[in-house]
Amino acid sequence: MTDTPDGKGYWPVATEDFEELGLQVAGEALVLRPLNRALTAWWPGNDTPPPDHFARHATAHAVGYPGLFERRYAMVAVMLAVSLTVQYWEDPASAAGIRSSSTQRDESGNRH
Repeated sequence: MTDTPDGKGYWPVATEDFEELGLQVAGEALVLRPLNRALTAWWPGNDTPPPDHFARHATAHAVGYPGLFERRYAMVAVMLAVSLTVQYWEDPASAAGIRSSSTQRDESGNRH
């Protein structure tokens, strides 16, 4: 038994053409896709070996367990956090139509 949706080691094949999807939907799909692996459940007392990838559950509940804290797992966690933040964080200033002072320009195009 594997941790794939069908339990046989196969992931479902995308049925929609990527070009048919809206940019927002495509962005959300690309950002949310890695969460499936990141949310893999694992307990240190079980007979199963720890995940061979970043898994939030293992990281949070097995502090000090050998092999769970590797640089590559930390990098994946940071990348996942950044991608989720960028995708779903609504900047209050941009939502209100306010530009930051570093990007304000006068009629001539000069910054001030």
